[in-house]
Amino acid sequence: MMLRRSLLALALLLCAVPSWAARNFVRASGHYIHTATLPVTTTPFTICGWGKSGDDTVTQGFVTIGRTATEEYCGIRFRGNISGDPIYASCIVGGSTTGAAISTTGYVAGQWHLVCGIFASTTSRTVYLDGGSSATETTSVDPTSENILTIGRTSNSSVPTFSGDIAEVTIWDVALTASDAAAMWGSKCIRCVRSESIVFSPPLLGRADPEVDLYGGTLTVVGAAYAAHPAVVYPFEQPEIFWDTPAAAGGQPTMRRWEHVPYMPSGRGRGGIKMLVGHDFTQEALPCVGCPQ
Repeated sequence: MMLRRSLLALALLLCAVPSWAARNFVRASGHYIHTATLPVTTTPFTICGWGKSGDDTVTQGFVTIGRTATEEYCGIRFRGNISGDPIYASCIVGGSTTGAAISTTGYVAGQWHLVCGIFASTTSRTVYLDGGSSATETTSVDPTSENILTIGRTSNSSVPTFSGDIAEVTIWDVALTASDAAAMWGSKCIRCVRSESIVFSPPLLGRADPEVDLYGGTLTVVGAAYAAHPAVVYPFEQPEIFWDTPAAAGGQPTMRRWEHVPYMPSGRGRGGIKMLVGHDFTQEALPCVGCPQ
């Protein structure tokens, strides 16, 4: 009976998980998203996200943390202007001193890719493309006085805006490992890896302006409207936050977080999937379809 209840709860969960979305960035229009509330300013930290670039001829900023006044930042770029179209995880100071870890294979225009930059120290940065194609670079580079985090371009706009879609950008205040990157790619689940160390994770669903960081603060949106992104079903043991679809056209989505699944009270009675809902995370229980009353 408990197995039957669990399977019914699983079916309800799969029906309830909404399709994910992304933000679309138009390079010619200078679209990007930014915030002055920085989740990290010193190493170690890790940046990961999904990107689908439509251009393999130019360099494009993906996510950076740096300064607005000068070309000084650490972050990830799509280098379509270089043979092989690699991903860079790099730091640059004064527009000249650069340390760049360069992926051993490149991205394909029009395809979703999982990219990660691991900034372990001021003398170590590592790049991952789709869980592999890794490289590490060790030049001493240490940007200072960071005052902006940008998605879709570099901090001072020295690199053109991203051309395509970006989703599920996440930052940890630790250096992830090779096994973490492989697990992330294998599960297609960014926020399931080292979730206790996540410090930044905006939904990027294209329906909220300003964009809300689930870990505190808001981001200013310049263009970058809604785009489709494949749905992700997260495993039971991992708490996960998502936004559902507005009930009416033009309505605001609701922030929801799965707490644990399945939730079945002991003995007879009405079971359900326990979840937290709403911006204030008030609690409710969904009915268990088919459970004995």
